[in-house]
Amino acid sequence: MKRAAASLLLAAIVLFVSGCGVNMFENADIMRPPGVTGSNAGIRECIERSAGADYVLKYPAHGDFRSAVITRDLNFDGTDECMVFCKSDSSDNIRVIIMSMAGNVWQTDADFEESSAQIDCVKFCDLNGDGMEDPVVGWGGFNSLPDRVAAYVNIDGEYRQLGIDSVYDNMYCGKFTDNKLDSIMLLSLSSSDNRAKASLITMNDQRSDLKLASSVDMNDDVTVIDNVSYGYINKTKYGLAVDGHTSSGKYIAQVLCCEEKSAVGVIYTQKYDLPIRCCDINRDGMIDIPTVSRLKTEEGTEPLDEVCFVTWNNIDPERRTLSPKDYTVFCESEGWCYRVSEDFKDKNTVALEEDGGYGFYKWDSEAYVPKKDSLLFTIRCFDETKEQSDPDSGVYKEILRSGNLVYAAKTESRSGIDIEQIKTNFILPKL
Repeated sequence: MKRAAASLLLAAIVLFVSGCGVNMFENADIMRPPGVTGSNAGIRECIERSAGADYVLKYPAHGDFRSAVITRDLNFDGTDECMVFCKSDSSDNIRVIIMSMAGNVWQTDADFEESSAQIDCVKFCDLNGDGMEDPVVGWGGFNSLPDRVAAYVNIDGEYRQLGIDSVYDNMYCGKFTDNKLDSIMLLSLSSSDNRAKASLITMNDQRSDLKLASSVDMNDDVTVIDNVSYGYINKTKYGLAVDGHTSSGKYIAQVLCCEEKSAVGVIYTQKYDLPIRCCDINRDGMIDIPTVSRLKTEEGTEPLDEVCFVTWNNIDPERRTLSPKDYTVFCESEGWCYRVSEDFKDKNTVALEEDGGYGFYKWDSEAYVPKKDSLLFTIRCFDETKEQSDPDSGVYKEILRSGNLVYAAKTESRSGIDIEQIKTNFILPKL
């Protein structure tokens, strides 16, 4: 994610990571220090007591928390704590200041320094199982990959700065191990010096420091990580599904989880020609792994590169096998899925229509030369920012709206399929 080529490709991708929170300042305020009135004034005064009057706020480059001043209820007592990144004129190091409210006054609970010049990202998780969230910060980056992870963990009422040096491309937090404590997963792509790998960082047995618990080699052909899904991979075990692509344009999904206690492993790898990604397609709480096959085409007709039949599977981590759970047609060009039956690819097909829509047809396999039969319905995407010159666009009915894009369908009276059925089966997954 931090490499120059990857940054441009992944700027718009939202990664599914552990935890969520509220930044204290909106984008309009992100480049200036806290205001001088109300509770913000107290934060500023607290910063000045620690860092001096002349300081510069420092901002994380990636992730969900991009402010230099982050408020979050770390101990779940109903009152926010505050975490500040800044650099004083007297030092090249970045300071990490953690504050809390005592009465109506902000006070400094911890004040640390990091020698790294850049903040990569900030995440929150409970590393030592005390029921409180611990800030986790990736350090480094800018002109190089991040090379250090630090956690600021409250141990016996006192924050401690726990760090471990490790170069990575992506960092995630979650409940990966059997002990149900949160831990940190680092993903690194291959380089001239190192193989691609996943590294699991946990607290040590005494819960007093971070340690490298295990690591596993990953596919060296992946040059860019496109998307990572964190969640259940079966009813009891969490894991990561890592979707990436190669320099030759192929797509690879890799599923990671801990196989024994804290031993991370790659339990499944799947290659694709289309950019289909793992996700919870049927919203049952578990990550689904897609397998792809082509739809039927008439003799002499080129197959549609952007449309395919997808079987969505659950994975058995022990046997490393897949079990089908759902079936869809996936349209890569417009990003939608349509739920179908298991035998759809044998009895139906999809073709590109003259108006730019995708027509769903019955398939006549009994004909001397198998061919398309009757048209059932058509799905088409309209961009509201562009004028629609097609005179037939008015016969389409809206089934779903996303920003400026309107997904619509045109039904055929003889098919017996109405617009409500299409709405029910239409899916716009976060792929």
